[in-house]
Amino acid sequence: MRKTRYIILLVGSLWMGMQSMAQERASEMDSLITLFVNAGRNWNIYAKQFITMGEPAVPYLVNLLQDTSQTPWVRRTAAMTLNDIHSPAYVEPALELLLDRNESNQLRNQVTNGLKGYDLSHVAEELWVIFEEEHEQEFFRLNIAGILTTSDPHLAYDAFKELYASTEGYCKHQALVNLARIRPEESGEWYLSALQVDDWMTGNVAMDSLAVIEDFSPGKLIRLYHKASTPELVRWRIIHLMGRRTEHNYISLYLDALGDPGWLVHNEAALVLSRMEAEKVIPDLRFLEQSGEEELAERAGWVIRQFEEDALLEEPSMQPFDGYPLLDDLEEIKDLLKDKCVDTLTFRKGEVIADVGAGNGYLEAMLSLFHDDLTFYIQDIDSEICNPGQFEAVKRFYEEVNGGPFTSEFVIVNGTDTQSNLPDHTFDKILMLWTYQYLKYPKEFITELRGKLKNSGLLIVINPDQDYEYGKLLSMEFGWNSSTIENQISDIITCGFELLRVNRNWEDNQKPYIMVFKKK
Repeated sequence: MRKTRYIILLVGSLWMGMQSMAQERASEMDSLITLFVNAGRNWNIYAKQFITMGEPAVPYLVNLLQDTSQTPWVRRTAAMTLNDIHSPAYVEPALELLLDRNESNQLRNQVTNGLKGYDLSHVAEELWVIFEEEHEQEFFRLNIAGILTTSDPHLAYDAFKELYASTEGYCKHQALVNLARIRPEESGEWYLSALQVDDWMTGNVAMDSLAVIEDFSPGKLIRLYHKASTPELVRWRIIHLMGRRTEHNYISLYLDALGDPGWLVHNEAALVLSRMEAEKVIPDLRFLEQSGEEELAERAGWVIRQFEEDALLEEPSMQPFDGYPLLDDLEEIKDLLKDKCVDTLTFRKGEVIADVGAGNGYLEAMLSLFHDDLTFYIQDIDSEICNPGQFEAVKRFYEEVNGGPFTSEFVIVNGTDTQSNLPDHTFDKILMLWTYQYLKYPKEFITELRGKLKNSGLLIVINPDQDYEYGKLLSMEFGWNSSTIENQISDIITCGFELLRVNRNWEDNQKPYIMVFKKK
């Protein structure tokens, strides 16, 4: 009897303890919800805590989302947080809101990201009706098409086909990618068609895809190149992608293109020919040099000189022409960080950050004057500049400016043209500051960087608005990429990233772009 009473007391104590813990947890969650509601533009601070909690946070955030007395901003941020948690428990509330025409289109569109990847075949027809209703909301329609991909591939194909025909820019490019993904047997024809559109993002995606797909028809491309009505931009895309194919050297095509009246086309042909084996192309180039056509002879001569000078060519430094400053005035340091647009970035204690192309790490030392408890990976291909000895001297200087040791940690890493050598799945942020234009293989390198970020990590690229013709010369002479800002964004997106925002610093004489990406 005494034993039974003891067990009853023990179970009762455990139950009361569990109830107390549950009440305490509920009270903590209610407090966090209150902070979240009142956080305004700082909502993301609390959103990260909810995302870390995962499933236990979902009911509280769903209540917030469904509370029509809350401001549209609070409901939107609740939806964005739930999207990141991506819980099955969120599917029905999100679907209910999406199907409610009384809700704002902005909020309905917001919840679509939380529904992607789930089988919603039971409401596929209703989703199609919404797609047809929202003729003016192309991003909303794009997101509905994305949901249909895992719910009804046939309807998804029709949706993306309609978007491809009716939109431009990002939506058109995404429609093309999904059309090829849903029906890979048709991808070659879709890419060939898209190669000919004016829209730069879509055309360049088609160009890059045709450069690597197995179902490749060179004859169609060569006929398209020689067609009298084919625009210069399309002829350039054909030469560019053919030059990247490795299974055959289309020498006669490149030699024809060397005489093309289009500046883009004959420069691309010269670049392609200069990267081929000398013995395969020099005899034909010598013939063109003696052809009597002045411009053609000059271009052929330029390619020949690249072969002759290749052994003597000394690649210039990628380091700043004015060196690395050592400043002891805090206002001057703030001005320099502003010039580099680093003042636009936020850092939180405990974050792990990599700076790719960091040189001797002077920016990380400067940032450590204003931020505590960060871990910086200082990465560069140039080991003469980026090494422990060089950085230690910089660190000592700025610790004297600081009046004491830094609380942040620093790791030096040397990479190659294709490998960053950074650890996998480690970084909250990866920075590329005035570095992208030096990448010889940008897509390979950016794809490799993607695996270094945490799932919630950001890739931040700051790059000047480079003169295209000057960039092309750098590419021809040193192998650096000459891509425009538009191409940089397109390339990074195709490497598995989503563009969050882009803005520009007009005050800096290089008018740099600040681009922020996250992993898809």
